[in-house]
Amino acid sequence: MPLKEILKTIYAPHKAFREIIQNPRYIGPMLILILFCFTGAVSTYAYLTKTYYEQTMPKNRFEDPSQARVDEWTEDPALWHTSEGCVVKANNMDYISGMNYGTNSIEFSAVNSAEMSAQLINIGPINCSNSGGYSKLYFRIKLTQPDFPPNGLWLYLYSSPTSYFCRNLIGEAKLTLNAWNNLTIALADGDWIQVGDADWTRINGLRIELTWQNKSDLRILLDGLFFGGVFKQAVDEATGYVTNSFAYTFMQFSIRWILLTGIIYVMCKAFKANISWRITM
Repeated sequence: MPLKEILKTIYAPHKAFREIIQNPRYIGPMLILILFCFTGAVSTYAYLTKTYYEQTMPKNRFEDPSQARVDEWTEDPALWHTSEGCVVKANNMDYISGMNYGTNSIEFSAVNSAEMSAQLINIGPINCSNSGGYSKLYFRIKLTQPDFPPNGLWLYLYSSPTSYFCRNLIGEAKLTLNAWNNLTIALADGDWIQVGDADWTRINGLRIELTWQNKSDLRILLDGLFFGGVFKQAVDEATGYVTNSFAYTFMQFSIRWILLTGIIYVMCKAFKANISWRITM
């Protein structure tokens, strides 16, 4: 295939189409195929240059489409260490559905208690500093028992067992009973209490603690726990997406061309028209 004709489909497609119509050859569909694939790849690249995605920990599907387990911290109850008397299990009936969520929430329950806590350990080190680190913590919480709200919702972020940041969220959370509450917590700001040598550049553990004024049967659900707030331009991952776009356009065009050719051939045979195949490159 002459290079001149290939380039013409890109810089002067109207001239290329006119020549294809005036002198039909097999090279015509090939040139059109190249034009379609080229425009598809360019449009995909242009879209990616204007698209940003949020980096999270754990990773979301946009960062790693091949990742089998998303939202892993609220999928596996074995990851959680709970206070005495607190039972943890996966709940596959009541959870947040979405592309970046799994098919479970984590359920914590206790009998005749006024407090419960749950902790993740060895999840880092995670950089949550103002120097390029995660700036937000997201989680969804649902309070199903008791029928009155807690008077304390403490969040702890550990650098070590004795060094941590803590914060009481009860004043800012505005929790609704028996409904999923979406909480977004700013990190590394002045609302955190620092204990010991806690360092925002190395967060290795997380603990959630709830307290109630009176003892009762307790049951809460937790889902969608992520560190986030860091945004990255999607064009940095453009190679894979542009390649996939080129391949998709190629297959789409080829399949449709073959189907159209087959339909025309069958119709010509049905009407007993004379058909001759002529190969002209």
